[in-house]
Amino acid sequence: MVRNLLICLTTLFIASFSTRAQTLTGVVKDSKTNEPIPFASVFLSNTTFATETNPEGAFNLKNIPIGNHTLVIRLIGYETLYKSIKVANGQTLTFNESLVPSAQQLAEVKVQANRDKTWERNYRTFAQQFMGETAAVKYCKLINPWVIDFEERNNELTAKAEEAIEIENRYLGYRILYTLKSFKTDGNETKFTGHAQFAELWSDKPAEKSFWAANREQVFASSDIHLFQSIITRKTQADGFELYVDKPGENPNARNAFFYQNQSIKLQAVSFDSLTLKKTKDNIYQLYLPPRSELHLTNTEGSFAIYRDKLARVSWLETRGPLFIDQNGLVLNPSEWVASGYLVSQRMAEILPLDYQSSAVKISQKAVPQRWKRSTEKPFFTLDKPYYYAKDVVQVSGVMQYENPLFGDSLSKIARLELVDIVHQKVILSQKIAIENGSFQTRFMLRDSLPAQDYLLRIYTSWMQNFGKNSYSYRWLRVLNENEQVKQTQFEPAGQSLLSATVRDTTIEAVLDAEISKRAKWMSVTFYDTALIKPMNDSLFFAQDVSVPADTSLKFKVEREIELTGTAANAKGKTEEGDVVVLVIPEQKTTLTALTEPNGHFRFGNLSVTNTQPVLVSVTSKKGKNLPNITIVPDTIVIALPENVLPPPMDTYSLTDKAQSTHWSAAGVALQEVKVKAKRAPIAISNIYKEANYVVQGKDIAEAAVGMNILVALQGRVPGLRVVEVVDGAGFQKVVLLLRSSVTGEGFLANGFGAAKTAIPLVLVDGVPFDNVSQIANIPPSQVDRVEIVQRAEAFLGLRGYTGAIAIFTKKKSSEEIRAYENDPNFIKRPVTGIAEVTDIPRDSQSVWLPDLTLQPFSGTAFQLPKPKEKGTYAIKVEGVDYSGKAIRLLHYVTVKP
Repeated sequence: MVRNLLICLTTLFIASFSTRAQTLTGVVKDSKTNEPIPFASVFLSNTTFATETNPEGAFNLKNIPIGNHTLVIRLIGYETLYKSIKVANGQTLTFNESLVPSAQQLAEVKVQANRDKTWERNYRTFAQQFMGETAAVKYCKLINPWVIDFEERNNELTAKAEEAIEIENRYLGYRILYTLKSFKTDGNETKFTGHAQFAELWSDKPAEKSFWAANREQVFASSDIHLFQSIITRKTQADGFELYVDKPGENPNARNAFFYQNQSIKLQAVSFDSLTLKKTKDNIYQLYLPPRSELHLTNTEGSFAIYRDKLARVSWLETRGPLFIDQNGLVLNPSEWVASGYLVSQRMAEILPLDYQSSAVKISQKAVPQRWKRSTEKPFFTLDKPYYYAKDVVQVSGVMQYENPLFGDSLSKIARLELVDIVHQKVILSQKIAIENGSFQTRFMLRDSLPAQDYLLRIYTSWMQNFGKNSYSYRWLRVLNENEQVKQTQFEPAGQSLLSATVRDTTIEAVLDAEISKRAKWMSVTFYDTALIKPMNDSLFFAQDVSVPADTSLKFKVEREIELTGTAANAKGKTEEGDVVVLVIPEQKTTLTALTEPNGHFRFGNLSVTNTQPVLVSVTSKKGKNLPNITIVPDTIVIALPENVLPPPMDTYSLTDKAQSTHWSAAGVALQEVKVKAKRAPIAISNIYKEANYVVQGKDIAEAAVGMNILVALQGRVPGLRVVEVVDGAGFQKVVLLLRSSVTGEGFLANGFGAAKTAIPLVLVDGVPFDNVSQIANIPPSQVDRVEIVQRAEAFLGLRGYTGAIAIFTKKKSSEEIRAYENDPNFIKRPVTGIAEVTDIPRDSQSVWLPDLTLQPFSGTAFQLPKPKEKGTYAIKVEGVDYSGKAIRLLHYVTVKP
């Protein structure tokens, strides 16, 4: 069972609603002076029922629900009072209470401009765990964070607040005052308790009100209260709930990302109607759930929608005995059950008051797409200029659109770019591009002999080849003759009112409309002199609807790393498990080993290869004989180019010479090996940082790693280094390295749900960054020369190395040894294409290129451009995509005067 963060919210509200009114009255006084206390907050915990005492200290709460409540009375300078009460139908209760002055004297609160860095780091951890990490968080704001104090002890963070924490939640439309009773997190488990006072926010905007109402319904649909209401009313099937238990002998901790292909044969469905449900005289229900079960909320998306082939959010339940549930769906004995998964993924950003009543308890059912479609991904990309000449540098930037954004981390990490000559039906340049955080960037140089014509630039992923021709994104790339010029034509601006610009002394300040900023998912900006580069109307085919494969075996897999796979067999064609495979990468002078599986299959993953490099492969049997039959799976594909999926040809009106018309056919194109023009070996580590803080020699690692991997051997030999498992956004465990650093800040983060976002160090193997730390465990300890640890920020490490770096150096072979491998007839030679290395390719100097604009929802996105020295008319072109997958294009002209 996947184990996640445990949230303990104090929910002592047990109520039902009646047509008769219930009233709560009373007077609040000072326990020492017996004087009435005015303006004290009086509310029922975790509800919208709240008021204040008047100048005489009196209060009156009307129309409160019947049932059990926690009455909270609070005022700064006094100890908060909590009182359990029970309200009967039509009852009026009177409580005269006294508040005890706080022992801590109120001091003047000073808000410092620069808070202590330790406090700031702890606050980020607190906010992530307290508010959550979903899209709702960006609509929320902690108004008074300075009231929170933190304490760190034994890798555990605790928080307390003498005053109520004020939260403005514009995702659900509430103002919340939260009295924090306790908060504790150790990175693997977080618990916090408290009492919330809810008040509805006011808005005169119908769109914002509708936004709040829709979000409230969605949050309610994902709550445990809705689950138990559905069980009580026997509406689980209509509301989309399914329950499963593990079949006998199956390992509950072994989870697979595909439900229909894998998990369905390990799980057994349980009918909710078969569960024992008894109703007592007090309208309390006694429910018996299986001791351990898996719950699916179908036809909904969100956190813990872990299966790629089934539209469902998943939770795992464990019970110790019967659950007692009131008629509103509230569990009265919460200590008897433990939930993980989506049921406990809601934090303060997605918490409703317990008196919230859904306008439609039934989940809004979406049309169920064919199960494979929800794991699709589609690239959107832009170029830095409207046209090019031979020897120009083409700069490309883009973002991935995911059918289900939660699958982004488990889908492709590599995109493929190809420049296609449609006239001659061939690929003239190809690259593999790294996808990081859902976006990608690259550049390439057009060769000097490239004929002038319109070329097709397309980007796709290996995985999307399973989903038909519409899953690729295409764009025309126009190449002009050296002596061909574009007419001086003022191109019609697009969206002029949505993009504004003001010329300052040294900069041009541009502002993108707030409505566009709110809609946009990703945008890039190009700024250029219209005297040098003329705007043109290019066109784009952005992948939209995809076809769902009839064959769910899916021939093309998700490409997340550079790998080499193949099979080996003896002279008679027989395969055997445990044959030794040796891989030699001559350019890096490194060797790797792997073992064959029973079917003869072998695999090398996370290869530190850039551009296209030759590698050598040899296989030896257990008896020491070389196997003659070695097959390497080729990295080639065949793609048809049907006319109906291409963008329309580019306009030719702005050219002085008529451009050559192009034609294409639907014939297949076999991709040939294409080498990227600029090649570069991994950066020498000595050029990245001056000196390591710690160095662990390979012989020490080999001695300590007997029966274990190098990661475990490192732990304990480097101060502050830990190897831990976290749970990612899809609910699966992964290994991360944590390194105590001498700097503060986030850097790259371990996005484990169930752990605070923790800064993780940059990991390098022979100078090549490794994102999948688990693969490092496969490096034989005997092949490690040394490991260097940097516990400080270095400029050349960039953002990914902000909190330090772990550099692993493998033992290098001598040039003589490499030549011996190359001359050995038992080794076969094959090319492997890695991530394109573009460091040596210069950037274009005729334009300013912002490949990934930082968007500011609701307030309007502001960005600065350098003011040109020359007078003239300059174009600002903003291009991007919104969350629905629609392209956004804006063009604005600005005049620079002397």
